[in-house]
Amino acid sequence: MLLSPPVHRHRRVAAAAVRDAAYPVRFEPYTAAHVLTQLQLLLFSGLAFFVMLGYLKRTPTITLDSIDAGDACCPRSREADRRGDRAVLDGIGAAVALARGALARVIARERLPAGRFARTVPTASMALWVMLMLAGTADLLLR
Repeated sequence: MLLSPPVHRHRRVAAAAVRDAAYPVRFEPYTAAHVLTQLQLLLFSGLAFFVMLGYLKRTPTITLDSIDAGDACCPRSREADRRGDRAVLDGIGAAVALARGALARVIARERLPAGRFARTVPTASMALWVMLMLAGTADLLLR
């Protein structure tokens, strides 16, 4: 028995959905207006790129990265710095691993049916919080 690939099944489902739609949909992807609009967007973005190309040139600057600045301020051997940095990074990695495990346990507990993530929140409450945050942001920006 031959099975048709899933693509054909999706096409049949999509064709049935269009056929059974409550409102007829007429979609023509390659109309002259659409093609002209997309070509204008492409050409004007290319033109803007070439017009602004002069602003994208490299400027000669001096950059001090953390290793060079550290060597200039504290002339210690690089190997000692590497050993010390590795110990600090290992400690930070262990702390992050502990925090990640604790966070995973909290999330797993809160995803249970009685957990905080399973509760529904009224839309009015969420709209109020969004409104308050937007008002506070607008107040800070307009001062």
